[in-house]
Amino acid sequence: MKGDPLSKDINIEKRLLDAATKLFTNNGYKKTKVSQITKEADVGTGTFYNYFNSKDDIFLEIYLMKHDDMKKEMTQLISEDKKAIDIIEDILRTFLKRMKEDPILRMFLNKKVHHKYRDGYDSKRKKDKFEFAYDLFFPYFKVWQKSCEINPEVDLRILLASFDSVFYVELYKEDIGEQHFPEVINFLIESILLKLKI
Repeated sequence: MKGDPLSKDINIEKRLLDAATKLFTNNGYKKTKVSQITKEADVGTGTFYNYFNSKDDIFLEIYLMKHDDMKKEMTQLISEDKKAIDIIEDILRTFLKRMKEDPILRMFLNKKVHHKYRDGYDSKRKKDKFEFAYDLFFPYFKVWQKSCEINPEVDLRILLASFDSVFYVELYKEDIGEQHFPEVINFLIESILLKLKI
């Protein structure tokens, strides 16, 4: 996003975000044009550029908002009164489910889209969002290891990298062979859980 924050109208920004979300969801990223977003939001095309640099910019902003919502959902899962191992499984499966169900999040399961945004947006704020799992889960995993709810011998960096691997296997499932899914994902998740059990 750009422009002087003091000069921005929150209502216009919200209308642009709502319009873009609707159009990206219904038409996909490629078929959505800035002119369609501004028409749907009932603002001039020039006004769009007071709030966002480009279609890429507003798309990433929407993705990050949805990512924040998913982070809240993950936080709720962590606070549930369940065994640590069950919470970890819920987190992995819920993350994948949301990525597949939500059309905006699902676009990030496209290799080109994923790499474009992961490599192209390197501001600290956006990098932090891409790597939220480390900040969110690491403290809980340490506590669970200390209380022996999960295997204390497991290197937590490897565990979190294993979380990433589940996402990347889903991302590359065409290359791996779609006929092997969801069995490959289930195998990976079950392998992670098995390693964590004491």
